[in-house]
Amino acid sequence: MIDFSRDYYAKLFSDLENIKDKIIAEQFDCSKKLGIAWNTKDDNGKVEYAFKKMPRKVPDSLLTPFTDEKVANFMQSDRIIAFTKIIVPSKQHVAPHYDNSYWGPEFFRSHIPLMDTEAYFTYGDEKIIWEKSKLYFFDVRGVRHSADNYSDKDFEFISIDIKIENEQ
Repeated sequence: MIDFSRDYYAKLFSDLENIKDKIIAEQFDCSKKLGIAWNTKDDNGKVEYAFKKMPRKVPDSLLTPFTDEKVANFMQSDRIIAFTKIIVPSKQHVAPHYDNSYWGPEFFRSHIPLMDTEAYFTYGDEKIIWEKSKLYFFDVRGVRHSADNYSDKDFEFISIDIKIENEQ
């Protein structure tokens, strides 16, 4: 488990909280969607990448330029690995799973819901009802998690993959 109480994370969370509203205001280029099925026959789930930094490569340029300088500077820092907008379709279930470290460096994830709706995130044994604009932090590699969107609308949220502090 990640010790989120460490100073590294406190500063990071504070920085993220300070620019959260600006992050929410960012627009995504809808032509960059990647379909996701999430273990169902419904492949309407979407991931819209603003950017992703792959291991052992120079970070990709932004797929969608940020409109705010503070957001751009924060997202381009070495600690940020990927910035995406995720769309979970109406009535979709995302099966329980662990995320692997496909980026290379170990990471954790922040989510920022863009709407209030009947969408839930199950993290271990805890069922979380998403609250619009609230920051959430998860060890998605170490804790089994799933999601459900029971509403009649697609559920949208921002996802930010963040490097874990080197604890040497």
